[in-house]
Amino acid sequence: MAEASYIPRHKREADAYSFESFRGMGIARVQELAGNIWTDYNEHDPGVTILEQICYALTDIVYRAEFPVPDFLVDNKGEINWERQGLLPAETAFPARPTTELDYRKVILDAVPEIENVRIEAVPNQDGTPTGLYKFLLRPRAETNDSGVQAPVSAQTSSGSGPEYRQIVEKVVSVFFRLRNLCEDIDSIVVESAVDFKLNAEVEIQEGRDPAFILARIYQVCGIWLAGGIEFISYERALSHGTSPEEIFRGPLVRSGMIASSTSQSRKGFPPSDIYSLIKAIPGVESVKTFPNEIDGQNASDSVLRLYWPQNDDEIGVKIFCNRRAHKVSLHDLMMRFEELKFAHHSMRSDRCDSIVSRPQGKVRDLRDYISAQYHFPLIYGVGPRGVPESATPREKALVRQLKGYLLFFDQNMADMLATMDNLRQLYSTEIDKHKTYFSQLLSEDSFPGFEQVCDPDGVIRLQQLLDRQEYTDRTTRLLDYLLALYGESFRDEPLVQSGQNQSMEEMDAILDDRIAYLKKVASITRDRAAATDYLQPPGDQANRSGIEAKLSHLLGFEKHYISTEEGVRVIEYILLRPVNWKERRGPTLQFRICVLFPGWMHRCKDPNFRRYAAETVDSCCPAHIYADIHWLTRDQMVRFDDLYRQWWLSHREQTKADELLEFLTGFDKKEQSI
Repeated sequence: MAEASYIPRHKREADAYSFESFRGMGIARVQELAGNIWTDYNEHDPGVTILEQICYALTDIVYRAEFPVPDFLVDNKGEINWERQGLLPAETAFPARPTTELDYRKVILDAVPEIENVRIEAVPNQDGTPTGLYKFLLRPRAETNDSGVQAPVSAQTSSGSGPEYRQIVEKVVSVFFRLRNLCEDIDSIVVESAVDFKLNAEVEIQEGRDPAFILARIYQVCGIWLAGGIEFISYERALSHGTSPEEIFRGPLVRSGMIASSTSQSRKGFPPSDIYSLIKAIPGVESVKTFPNEIDGQNASDSVLRLYWPQNDDEIGVKIFCNRRAHKVSLHDLMMRFEELKFAHHSMRSDRCDSIVSRPQGKVRDLRDYISAQYHFPLIYGVGPRGVPESATPREKALVRQLKGYLLFFDQNMADMLATMDNLRQLYSTEIDKHKTYFSQLLSEDSFPGFEQVCDPDGVIRLQQLLDRQEYTDRTTRLLDYLLALYGESFRDEPLVQSGQNQSMEEMDAILDDRIAYLKKVASITRDRAAATDYLQPPGDQANRSGIEAKLSHLLGFEKHYISTEEGVRVIEYILLRPVNWKERRGPTLQFRICVLFPGWMHRCKDPNFRRYAAETVDSCCPAHIYADIHWLTRDQMVRFDDLYRQWWLSHREQTKADELLEFLTGFDKKEQSI
């Protein structure tokens, strides 16, 4: 069969919201409802004319509904309050808490500029299984006094170590406790001892290069290589080199930038081949000749290397040549150039990009503005701004008013659609008026010619009363659930009903308030769901609690009771209460185990169905590697726990207080207290 010699006409799919589609649907509905009495569907028919004008007015609403989303969210100043809209910027929503060893190293190196490197080692059980405890090995910067003393956390301020050492340890401990996850703790901190490595080499440089600058660069790259650690590049530079935002947002977001390279530990050796490669890669270097290098303290085989800085001109072991002529660089010039490089290298710590991904910009639009469909009618109908001629009979004028009253029904609905469209930023927000999800606006003589002639003023009041009586809980719930779903979160309200079969208005409003409160904190609740409490901060701060405690408090309706004395959920980690010889002692397992306490005397908490739902919620919120004990306490037991807990916290986790608290938590009769 021969192929067609012409290009077939492209059949465009009909737009469901076009004028033609609206008109077709209108004609079909008229035929369905009045086909036995209305048989003329041609353009000259007045009914068809009215239908076409209404369809045309609807296309204007469709046009506005297709504006970019930011246009519906901007305020009168053209700005979008992203937090209010429940829409978080990528820099807030995507980065995670530190989870891996590299994550912890990244945040510690970013927050503690006094160290060049930190190595983190997991402390296992005797059988090799993890415990959640970590050993930190710190490498201070060359200018920091390094005692080389190993000490556990409890001895971090001992008199045997200098103030610089204590300050470094305290900063590292503070960063870790602020960002640690559930069931993790520090076992010990070691400041690595270091021996000096004296660099010796002859370097030929290109003509026109600054010898002092290249010499300073040699000392810088060799010092960084010996220290190991993490090298950062700025976010702007990473983006310009083709790094995707997804890669940048992987892990925690820090001031220093993105990881360019990482080495787990400081070096204990510096082979000549590595020295050659590092120096040869420096721009401006022509050739390199290395010589045997000196190490102070040859017996310190377990020590890491630290680049030795010369104390005078004669101790500079790297000689610079240009055209085979020696260029002597003074120690003063070397240090001046090195300080410039050092400042440029460490200035990235404040080079945080607050807007890695640009945010959409909206345009201010008058979405409420509405002009009646009457303006588009042929003049012969008399419903436009010109009205009817003076020569018209009273009957003709009455018929025009009658048509206006008929058109008012359509115009008012379309005007209210635009009013709702104009209030979308109020509906889709954390500041939603939960009692009002429908909006209306009053037409005027300018927007609807003859409005005062056909509209009863009391009718507007009755319309508003009708809208106010509309059921709001279902629509408000769906709006809030949509915003929560953007973050993969959901909120069930059925288990929170306390009065049995029927909900009161007070209960419905309270549950909506719980949903709104959950949405306002969705960023921290999702990102910090595995976060632990910072026990270095004062107790009682609502912002300083574990992630699972915050999430359970919101999902189970305890958030409003959080600040009360007893009512609310409590979470504590057993690993923090461990005795000194906890590995050898018999008893319950302490690692990767938490205790969740609920107020069992509250009316809702006595319901077996609610207890079952609470247990399911704990299982779904708890990290997979952590086991949760659940207890329902009496009021006296909760008061006792709070007293022991506060004493233990204020005593800085003193062991006798920890033993008392651990004995209290492990003394419950699980058959009676646990579900």
